[in-house]
Amino acid sequence: METIRIGRSIDNEIVLQDQTVSRNHACINENEGNFTLTDNDSSNGTFINGNRIYGTVKLDKHDILKVGNVLVPWMNYINGNAHAEKTTIQHEGNSQESNLTHQNERKVIPVPLANGALVLGILSIIFTTGALIGLILGIIGISNSNKGLKLYYMNPQAYDPSSANVAKAGKVCAIIGVILSSVVILWWTLILIAIANHG
Repeated sequence: METIRIGRSIDNEIVLQDQTVSRNHACINENEGNFTLTDNDSSNGTFINGNRIYGTVKLDKHDILKVGNVLVPWMNYINGNAHAEKTTIQHEGNSQESNLTHQNERKVIPVPLANGALVLGILSIIFTTGALIGLILGIIGISNSNKGLKLYYMNPQAYDPSSANVAKAGKVCAIIGVILSSVVILWWTLILIAIANHG
């Protein structure tokens, strides 16, 4: 098994001259053409395709490796026998490539109240026969959906688009529930009026 050490120390096979890189940051192990990556409890992390890893994980040939704040084209430094050629990478912290990587790794979060809005919307349709219950659930569902979508439209890059679709679906269900419940309430109101007039 071959080991390719990555870090800031000059005794590594791949030397990264950047302060976000630990002296002995990580290592790549090769065994019969299969690669694994081990993070050596680094301070600023080791990332595969934007996801931080812990311990040892499988490394595929097309994976994007980032050590600290440095992108490492690791396959470029491995020859046919999987030996790393000694190389030093000088990192430019304000490079366009680095900035794009940080943007791609930005965490997105679910739209607040999206799932709740969908559940309430569905329940408002289910409880249509309960009239007032369906109406109340639908109104709350619409309100929750509007609050979540307002936050999403203000900063769409910060939220998960699929979660926004959940909020929209919840709003549609809630509106249907409100309409159906209103029809039921109106129907029972007319029946009660008719009974009162004939009484």
